[in-house]
Amino acid sequence: MVKKSIFLCCIAAAFLVSCGGNSDSKNPEQTQAQAILPADTTQAKDVTAEERVVRELHYSGTVGQKTSYKLVQTDDINQDGQAAQMMTSIYYTKIIKEIKKDGIVDMNVRIDSIRMKSRYPNPATPGATSENTYNSQDSAARKNEQFRQYNGIVGEDVRMLVNAKGKIEEISGLTPILNKILGYQKDSVPQRTKDQLLEQIRYQLFQIPLQNEYQTFPDNGKVDSTQTWVHSDVSALSGVFKVKNSINYSISSVKNIRGRKAAAIKALLTAEITNPKVEQGTAKFTLNESSITGGGESLIDLETGMTIYKRNTIVTTIDATLVDAKTKQNQRARQVLTTTITIELLK
Repeated sequence: MVKKSIFLCCIAAAFLVSCGGNSDSKNPEQTQAQAILPADTTQAKDVTAEERVVRELHYSGTVGQKTSYKLVQTDDINQDGQAAQMMTSIYYTKIIKEIKKDGIVDMNVRIDSIRMKSRYPNPATPGATSENTYNSQDSAARKNEQFRQYNGIVGEDVRMLVNAKGKIEEISGLTPILNKILGYQKDSVPQRTKDQLLEQIRYQLFQIPLQNEYQTFPDNGKVDSTQTWVHSDVSALSGVFKVKNSINYSISSVKNIRGRKAAAIKALLTAEITNPKVEQGTAKFTLNESSITGGGESLIDLETGMTIYKRNTIVTTIDATLVDAKTKQNQRARQVLTTTITIELLK
């Protein structure tokens, strides 16, 4: 059914955005005691009026610097009264290898562990729900072919380049991961297919989830007297609609926390879909109603631009009709997707 296809399309998109071994700690959660958490703001000290003015923001670091993060994404989906939820937790470690002359930070990144849990309507039993779980530290899950793409990235180092504006510019070293995922099939897969799979791994399992960590800074790195800036871009929704996004950032406070000068930054998202009618082959999508809103907050180390804590929530509501000229199907669906992403520095 078309309704189901729209539902699964959004489910898959949210799932892939979320997921994206040889860890120093076999249980990454144990490092939380060392993390700088929101509760630490109770120890924050005021700074002088002059120190509260931020004039420049950029991302940097020092060679050999090692940090570990926890990323949690929760997607709550309701389509025509049917509810589903997915939660993904990713623990990862970064080690800076080089700071290039143009300010680009060259680092190694390793996904230490992944945990996922999804709950969705059981198609075989109306009114009932089904549940799937995955834990990369579970030996049975590590042997399950259903999760080989996630098992393939855990414990593997990749190279990542991040510019001074906090944007991931390049991710490389993915071929060993692809070979691990393909297993015995690696030599029989055409190179063109391998290239496509490498791009999917790069974008869906690394770039999309890890980009969430970084605070978006002003294009020139300078902050004016208003202590605000705006970032605009265009993204895709469910692989069908184009969305024009505008995010307004403002520095709400500057404090001294554990000897580190940190800024609290608030974000407010406004967005609109620019192509309410889309044709793909014999299918025609028409947007009847839409709403995209969001906001967030982050705590940033002002010396390095490093994220200490970050939380964003986006609520997307779409009411769309799909007409397929070939099958003569005409279906309408209404979906509300609430996505919350939390990033915490663990050590």
